[in-house]
Amino acid sequence: SSQEDTLSFSAVNKLDISLETGEISWISSDQERILVKTEGSPTDSRRYQIYQEGDELYIRGRSVQGGEIVPKIEIQVPVGDRFQEVEIQVGAGEFLGEGVMADQLEMKVAAGDGTLQGAEAGELSLSCAAGDISYEGKILREGEAECRAGTISLLLDNREEDFNYEIEGTGGSIRIGDLNFDSGFARNDVDHNAEGSLELKAWAGDIDVEFKEENAG
Repeated sequence: SSQEDTLSFSAVNKLDISLETGEISWISSDQERILVKTEGSPTDSRRYQIYQEGDELYIRGRSVQGGEIVPKIEIQVPVGDRFQEVEIQVGAGEFLGEGVMADQLEMKVAAGDGTLQGAEAGELSLSCAAGDISYEGKILREGEAECRAGTISLLLDNREEDFNYEIEGTGGSIRIGDLNFDSGFARNDVDHNAEGSLELKAWAGDIDVEFKEENAG
């Protein structure tokens, strides 16, 4: 693709990504810098705002012409790069991330789709209004998932007993491995005397936590 639709960044510790609609993908690459590629010019400020301030990289995508033209962004990150903070907000679009690693990883989805594969978070925070969030990867210390409607699913490279659980719900359902909590339960705590913690809240949506088979038992 042509040069003018690629921007390059280095010395980034934090990423702040926000998408009104359209799509963003995050992939690992063997480059040494972060490359951000856009469909159409990245300097079209109605559609894109992509800039670095200090060690923080901001990536914003919005639709233009009454929603007819939506942003399309690809973020290429050096393989193995781990960030201090990654914050992702999705309105009605779609975010697909592979190999996102951060000490603090946060994803908020209003009505779109957020997918993280091969991810690793020290602290993970997932929040879903009416869309879908899928997280596959590892949580090192603690996680929280909050679902108003829609679905949050976690497939973890952890064992169930790596965490203590705080579970809260007014509607919807929460499943952790073989434990099921259906609508109407108020609050449950599951204490494994573990180092890690998971806090799960469902209003009318579903939260599903599964653990990879090879770690079971």
